[in-house]
Amino acid sequence: MSDKTSGRKRRSGAGQAVVPADTLPARVGEFAGFMGKVAERLAANARASGLGGRAAERLRKAEQGLLRTLRQRMDDAGRDAGRDAGRDRPGQTTYVSSDGSEVSRTFVIPMLQSPKRILEDLLQRSIDQTRDQAEEDLYALMLSELVPDEARILSLLSSGEPQALMHIGVGSPFGTPGRLIAENFCSVGRPAQVKLQECVPLYVAHLLALNLVDEGPEVQALESRYQIIEGERDFRAAMAQARSQTRLSVRMVRRTLVISKLGRRLWATCTEGQQAAGESAGFSASPLSAIGQGE
Repeated sequence: MSDKTSGRKRRSGAGQAVVPADTLPARVGEFAGFMGKVAERLAANARASGLGGRAAERLRKAEQGLLRTLRQRMDDAGRDAGRDAGRDRPGQTTYVSSDGSEVSRTFVIPMLQSPKRILEDLLQRSIDQTRDQAEEDLYALMLSELVPDEARILSLLSSGEPQALMHIGVGSPFGTPGRLIAENFCSVGRPAQVKLQECVPLYVAHLLALNLVDEGPEVQALESRYQIIEGERDFRAAMAQARSQTRLSVRMVRRTLVISKLGRRLWATCTEGQQAAGESAGFSASPLSAIGQGE
């Protein structure tokens, strides 16, 4: 009985599911649609954060590059389907990036399970796993949601030293602003050597949402760092936009960004046995000294 008539999935000798060639385009199409929605949401967040069109344009280019790669992989898989039938082969693809360098990526098609099966597996694992295993699952999930730039920020903050953080709010001329309209302008980008400096507010918001970092009160010792943020083009543009859209007083809110208790536990677990935090990433573990070197 054929695989199609029996309704069973063929499996390779290694026990891995083999994706039929006729279902490959649909799988790739579903994955591309999902990534397109993610890119649209990130672009919308970039515009809402007052970052202008530069971040949105970068995200659009990244989405286009992803779709080109998926189309190439789908074509390659179609050509190889007959030749490699019955034989497991890593889905390795090489393409040329925007800077002219060759980049290799593994072609992974998500093998979706039913929600019922996923829940059953999770409940079964919860019965057998230890506390350490549960902690590892949590950390693995959090790390899977980070991009490399965010990992560099977490590495820098792992030293325990705070970074200058600023928001823009509107309200009365005195006291705390009633509403924040632009948030998470932070001095962490330069010392952490992130690649997308204009996306630092997005990175900070994401790390805050994951509870890997916390906000703290203003630190007077970071006065020069606050002044640097106030002089940056994106911050000045956000201030000008706020003043043009309201008659209320536009206020600058000074805060600090520090690693959270959860972030410290995650970092300690992942870097146990290593030397000073941030050494493997290639920059100083001291935020203040790193900023001084970058000025």
